[in-house]
Amino acid sequence: LFATAAEDQWFYQMYVDDLPVWGMVGEMLPDLDAAKGEHFGNDLSHLEEAVAKHSENGGEFKAYVYTKRTLHVSYNADRIIKVDLTSEPSSLTEVKTGATL
Repeated sequence: LFATAAEDQWFYQMYVDDLPVWGMVGEMLPDLDAAKGEHFGNDLSHLEEAVAKHSENGGEFKAYVYTKRTLHVSYNADRIIKVDLTSEPSSLTEVKTGATL
């Protein structure tokens, strides 16, 4: 199911104090262990570059899901006025049998 969610680019929606918040379940990416190598750095800061280069070379993609997210809640007095959800790229985990998600 998680592989399908990443492949079909599923999003989920939740509400915080009646404000909608959306997040991606996962993404189809090249082998991240290779992308973390010498060309792209360990922090995946150049992930978009790695994906573009991999696409150009006709490489295969694997399903990955985000396992950590950060909620940023902005408020004014006692009212929530904004909620942002950030999926942590460093938490991307390949969807495979036996993987801890």
